[in-house]
Order: sequence, then C-alpha cells, then structure tokens
Amino acid sequence: MKTLFATLAYSMVMILFLLFSATNVHAQQLPDEGKEKTDQAKLTTITVATKTGITTFCSNYNLQELVGTPIGGTWDGPAGAIKYDKFFDPSIVGSIETTYDLIYSFTDQHGVTESETLLVTVRPAPEVIIDKTANNLCYPAQFSISSSYTHADGIQWYTNPDSASGMYIASDTHSMVEYLPHSSDLNRLYFWLNIKTRHPDNVCAPAFDSIKVNISAIPSATFYADTIEGDKPLNVHFFDSSSISVGNITGWEWNFGDGQTSNLQNPSHIYYFSGYYDISLRVITNAQCQDSQIVSKYIHVLGNTSIKEAEESKIVVYPNPTDKELIIKFVNSNMLINSVSLLNLEGKLLDRYVANSQSEIHIQAINQPSGFYFLKIEATNGISYYRKITIIK
Repeated sequence: MKTLFATLAYSMVMILFLLFSATNVHAQQLPDEGKEKTDQAKLTTITVATKTGITTFCSNYNLQELVGTPIGGTWDGPAGAIKYDKFFDPSIVGSIETTYDLIYSFTDQHGVTESETLLVTVRPAPEVIIDKTANNLCYPAQFSISSSYTHADGIQWYTNPDSASGMYIASDTHSMVEYLPHSSDLNRLYFWLNIKTRHPDNVCAPAFDSIKVNISAIPSATFYADTIEGDKPLNVHFFDSSSISVGNITGWEWNFGDGQTSNLQNPSHIYYFSGYYDISLRVITNAQCQDSQIVSKYIHVLGNTSIKEAEESKIVVYPNPTDKELIIKFVNSNMLINSVSLLNLEGKLLDRYVANSQSEIHIQAINQPSGFYFLKIEATNGISYYRKITIIK
C-alpha cells in the first residue's frame, strides 16, 4: 500500500514539474516571436526616384513627378517644394544652385514608419538681355552693342544668313561687340543680331535675345523755292530735292528763319515782314541718319515796292541766252553793283563775281552746263535783284 501511494505521489510531482517547465518555455518563446515580427516589419524596402530618373533640374522646368515605393506613402520637403502630393516644383530655387532633401515616408500594416531621402539639385535658369537703347545705323559705320547675362558660363553672338550678312569684329563671345555690316544689310534696310547663353552640361536650355537694327545710307539735304524775293506778304513754296543712295527719307524739319517751322516735305510759308531770312532743312532717314542744308539770307522780303520796281526796270542783262559771256549793268540809274551771284534753280550758289561798286560788270566765262539759272544782283542800296538766264553750250 505504501508503495502505491509513493508511486502516485512521484507521478504527481513529475506531472507538475513537466507542466511548470512547459509553461516557462512558452513564456520564454513569446518575446522572441514578437521580435521576429518586428524585424520582419523593419525589413520593408523603400525606394525613391523621379519618374524621369533625372535629379538635376533647371528652375524653368515643369513640375517633376516623384515616385516612391511601396506606394501609399507621403512626400515632404521645403516649403513650396511639393505640389499635388507627389510633384516637385523646381521654380522654388533662388539665385544660386541649391540641393533639396525630399523625404518619402511609408507606414506598414504594423504601424511601423520608415523614410527615405531623395536629393535633387536645381539651377537658376539663365537670362540674357541686349541693350536696345540704340537700334539704328548709318552705313558704313560699325554698330556697337552690349548685353548682360546671369546664370550662364558665357554668351555667343550669332547671325542668320537671311537676316544679316556682316561680321562681328574681334570676338563674338564678349558682352560688348562691334558688328560690321555688309552692303546686303544696307540693301535690306535692316539686320538682326542674336545672342544666346552657353552651358557645358546642357542642364539648362540656352536663353536667347535678338535686336533688329535699321540701316540706311547718309542722305544729302538740298532744297529750292519757287521765289526767293518779293514784296510782303511773300508766299513762298519750298521744295525738298534731297537724295539718298539706299534707304528712305522719312522726316523733314524746315526752319523758315522767322521762328516758324514745318515737318512737311514740300511746305509753303508766308512772310509778313521785310528782311532777309536764313532757311534750313534737316532730312532724316528710316535709320535716323540725317543731313542738313542751311542757306543764309535765302529769302528776301521787300518793304518798299516802288523803289524795287523803279530800279529793277533799269537792269540790263545780255546776251540772254548766252554760251559763256554776260554783261550786267544799271541804265539811267545812280545804282551801282556790288556783286553778282550765279544760282541754280534750287537757289544753290554756283559762282560769285565781285563788281566793287561799278555800274556794269562783264562776266567773260560761265563754266556751267546748258540750262536755266538765276542771277542775284546785289546793289549798293542793299537790295538784291534777280534775273533768269539761259545758258546754251
């Protein structure tokens, strides 16, 4: 009987020992299993990139799509860098090249959050500006032009064959250059000069600018009037006879010598007061090239009609027509001749003969081609008289 009780007691002890051991082993295994699950969560692989695979941008690029895996995460970065949850905006860059940290964060099913950083670099877009203060040229002068640029390694001036045929002098990579136009530029009446920025790695596209330069030859200003002497009020019609080899005269600036002006090509003007008037004409071309003619005492407005008419009837000019010789004299008059001027029909002085207060002057050689001319006879009374003559060779 004792043996039976001893056997049962031993069996109970063994059973309790085994139960205790199993419970202890299970309790020790629980932390290891949790750690294994945590380690599995931390093994989640996160990758980040841009959709194009490019990580260096120019500030004028469009929005760049960002790609993060596993999907479902969030992007974060500097203020204004992330647009519409997954796009990077390169325009946030300032005036210097900058690298930005773009962070992609992902939280798994176990609540574990992992992050990965994408580094992107942005360069400011280049700018180039041509100084367009002057855009006119008078041929054959050279054209000086300057420019300024930023965020580039240099600049390059160039031309297109259909819009410019000249050449840059010395260098075409300086900010300020000299352009020597070609005659075909003159025939075209303009030329285009172009500039672009240079970049060795081509991350940013070149910036461009252009200028159109008007060009013309220098004009020659001349004019004439239908009458240059008469009684007040004297109505005078002026005529522009200016010329230019290539280009167009587009502006006229008349000064009538009495404080009045006109911008018409062929104006009329009335003089109300006696005296001599200087006349000037400035002509301007499409390229702002200009020339002027000034004729002193071109218009003579008389104040005493009776004296002029009385003395003028006593002037004799012969032979008229003539081939080379002329005699000019006052007949039955006390007036003497100071000088005689030969003018063309435009009033331009061709020759002048001094009489030294004589009543008669003999011109022996008139070296002018056949045509019509004016004689301006200046008398000692301060009045000038005019005669129209014909020369026949």
